[in-house]
Amino acid sequence: MIKIGEHVYYYTQLFVKPIYIIICIVIFMTVAMVNLCIMHNDFKRGITWACMYTYIAFLLFSLVFNREKSGLYKCNLQLFWSYKEIIKKKNYTLLVEDFLNLMMLSPVSIMIQYLKKQYSIVKITFLTCLISLFIESLQFITGTGLFELDDLFNNTFGAYIAVFIWKNVKNKVN
Repeated sequence: MIKIGEHVYYYTQLFVKPIYIIICIVIFMTVAMVNLCIMHNDFKRGITWACMYTYIAFLLFSLVFNREKSGLYKCNLQLFWSYKEIIKKKNYTLLVEDFLNLMMLSPVSIMIQYLKKQYSIVKITFLTCLISLFIESLQFITGTGLFELDDLFNNTFGAYIAVFIWKNVKNKVN
């Protein structure tokens, strides 16, 4: 409960937190992109930009800024360690985690493909790899998660699979 006189301090502290700064930036970018697309009579693209920015902001919030700081700044640079654990120890929790990591940036890759039709699968995969690298790096820097090569690989490979399927299905439909 906020007491009288503390509300000014509370509201100033509210905007110091990084998540609120990111939310403000996302809202500004979303409004700007939607307005730009509406001015050019391309409402669908404006909505897609808004969805992509909102989705990335949601990812940042849930994977970085909504977590407790562990105080540990760790990274696991052993590639495919989780797959080895799944096979050796039948760790199905890791299997679910890997599957979710495969799916995490799939919507972003499809939205990039929709927005930038001229981009190749390789370019879209590279962009989603950069987004994943950014998220993993933020988790490491803020101490809210591990930097894992497995996560980076799974996010990137999942984005590649999604855009590959999207392009092939779209070509067959057209």
